[in-house]
Amino acid sequence: MYINMETVNLSKAYTLTKTYEITSYRYRITNINLFQSIHGIILFLNSEGNTVCENSFNIYQEDYVNWGTDDNFIFEWIEKNIDNLIT
Repeated sequence: MYINMETVNLSKAYTLTKTYEITSYRYRITNINLFQSIHGIILFLNSEGNTVCENSFNIYQEDYVNWGTDDNFIFEWIEKNIDNLIT
């Protein structure tokens, strides 16, 4: 037996915050604009390897030029920008 659900507006909005402990990440390049930029998704994982949150990122301009042929640059770029990626 199902009972109908109804949406009820609150008189004021509330902000819910949940804290996750992340211990690792995975990333995927989703788009490359040759000679311009790359776009990617970063998945933040807990100690059990489960995705707890995700964010997108762009590498462009000087950072894109600095990438060159060294794919380790992406790891270094993520580490350097991790605080901005997590929030």
